[in-house]
Amino acid sequence: MSTISYDKPVKDFIAGLDETGHVTHESFTKKSVTLHHNGGNLTLEGILTVWKTRRASAHFQVDAKGAIGQYVRVKEYAWATGSTRGNEESISIEMADATFAPNWEISEATWKSAARLAAWLFFHEIGQRPSASNFFPHRHWSATDCPGPWVVRNFNMILVEAQKQYDAFKAGNPDHSHPEPPKKKPVVEIAHEVIAGKWGNGPDRVHRLLVAGYDPNAVQVEVDREMRGVNRKKDPHQVVAEVIAGKWGNGDDRVQRLTAAGYDAAAVQRLVNQRYK
Repeated sequence: MSTISYDKPVKDFIAGLDETGHVTHESFTKKSVTLHHNGGNLTLEGILTVWKTRRASAHFQVDAKGAIGQYVRVKEYAWATGSTRGNEESISIEMADATFAPNWEISEATWKSAARLAAWLFFHEIGQRPSASNFFPHRHWSATDCPGPWVVRNFNMILVEAQKQYDAFKAGNPDHSHPEPPKKKPVVEIAHEVIAGKWGNGPDRVHRLLVAGYDPNAVQVEVDREMRGVNRKKDPHQVVAEVIAGKWGNGDDRVQRLTAAGYDAAAVQRLVNQRYK
């Protein structure tokens, strides 16, 4: 068996990477683990396709859902770090991005899976507990933006997770749980929130929806559908009755929702005030 004897599934892409020639079949003593990011949301198969034309490789890829693929034998020299020493001494783990430039965020399922994999490698292959002295971002080895600003900002969090998982392996009690994906609201509910201004506008809205796990295009389709209905405006007195019944919220929230629906919020308020005279 070419892949590691991990206690979770590892899909074997080693022969496929060997065919590219983008690996050096020479073994070295590994002393560290290095994290990278795709610069995109690549599948386990997708990153091999990239490496078929790009002179690069890494030992492992963790996809957006936390699944793992292996491409290079652990002790061999992957073309990963931009440093001869880094390629000789370090085991490289690529991670798929959940969002794109400029933040290049990594999902919890991905970074936790990468941290656990790193912990297993430290325990079984390297023989040391992960620390700031042996667990690195790619830019430790060469001048690069990899593994992206999100990983750089949160690297200590990933290190702490790797240490926790290492201690569990050492104690003989590895954590087999999976990160719980966030519970997602129906698209129609998100569309209502977008109309109410709760998700921002333009690229900011797209970014926030992606981070939360929603398809911005699907949300926009629902927003457009909702607005086609909304723009067939109700009788103003019906809207006033709905405002009084609390169906349009209060304060700034009400103003935003009425405005988004195509109503004059100030005019509606004047009518509401007249009802109470």
